[in-house]
Amino acid sequence: MSRTILKIPVSSPRMLASAIGVALSAGSAAHLAQAAENTEPKGERNPISLGATNITGQDQDNTSYQVEKASSQKYTAPLVDTPRSVTVVPQQVLKDTAATSLQDALRTVPGITFGAGEGGNPQGDRPFIRGFDAQGDTYLDGVRDTGGQSREIFDIESIEVSKGPNSSFGGRGSAGGSLNLVSKTPQARDFTNGGFTYGSDQTRRYVLDVNRQFLDDSAAFRLNLMSHEQNVAGRDAVNYDRWGVAPSLTFGLGTPTRVNLSYYHMESDDLPDSGIPYGYGSATATAHVHDKPNDGGDSNNFYGLKSRDFRKTRADISTFSIEHDLNDNMTLKNTLRHGSTGQDYVLTQPDDSKFNVNRYGTVWRRANSRVSTTTTTTNQTDLFGSFQALGFKHTYSTGVGF
Repeated sequence: MSRTILKIPVSSPRMLASAIGVALSAGSAAHLAQAAENTEPKGERNPISLGATNITGQDQDNTSYQVEKASSQKYTAPLVDTPRSVTVVPQQVLKDTAATSLQDALRTVPGITFGAGEGGNPQGDRPFIRGFDAQGDTYLDGVRDTGGQSREIFDIESIEVSKGPNSSFGGRGSAGGSLNLVSKTPQARDFTNGGFTYGSDQTRRYVLDVNRQFLDDSAAFRLNLMSHEQNVAGRDAVNYDRWGVAPSLTFGLGTPTRVNLSYYHMESDDLPDSGIPYGYGSATATAHVHDKPNDGGDSNNFYGLKSRDFRKTRADISTFSIEHDLNDNMTLKNTLRHGSTGQDYVLTQPDDSKFNVNRYGTVWRRANSRVSTTTTTTNQTDLFGSFQALGFKHTYSTGVGF
């Protein structure tokens, strides 16, 4: 009987390496199997006992960033079930970011930018949501808040930002979205909170928040105070000073009928800043290829008139609201508000529309000025609740405003 012998050529390194790898794998498997057999009995004879660990948690609801439902009754479902993009900036975020204005508070919200009075618009907050002007889509406790102003947040509990077309919730306009500022209202507990901020450039800020119950805890009074003054780092002469007071009173806490009265007052007195001139690289108005800021050698330079320039604002908002639970599933609310906001200012803008910077080394300056007062009286009635029909739970929110 003949026998065939297969010869593996030494010149084939791939086949030689494969043969060596198979041999090593077989040897390793044998050792692993032997090791497993040797350790199994030891594991049974030497069990490991781990001691129990007890973890005690504390309620962190007051410091949580999570918000499950918006305060506005127009949102009838939790945010997770609301088919739109809604971002809520709660009180804890306002504290942790040390926000002092609406612009500061919304720095953590994407999709929002702020204008700076372009196109002859008055100074003050001019939010753009997804590229659309939302000045007329700003609400205070669910009621449209009109008038150009620089809003403070010392009396704000949270801010609700709705993005995208919003006419079903906000009525006319609302192409890019809307803002709803939620005021601090009296609570069913006593507390006193205060704070102060000291910073560079003579920054000084003091706030006080006091809440007290009375009438057998069925009523409460809350008072918020604020004083703020500061210069601006890197800018000569510029300063921003303001103060505010916001008392509120609620009757019927924990009862079917609740009455709330509140008042908000804030004044500011600033020396505004329009920045440094922007030099045109060409005398042709449409040639902007070489434009760049020109600070005259010192970015601290102030181009206004310290003895003339000023900006003073004022806001007075009074609110009276009644909320009554008709039954367990239906609530009627009426809000009457009278607000007056005003601002007067003259500020110098270093405008190089005459192309003086590059040609003569001088700055063309012009004055922006305004005297305006906006007075609004609003009455808004809301009816909202839920009911069962056809085996489903239905929620609704409707109302009328004048």
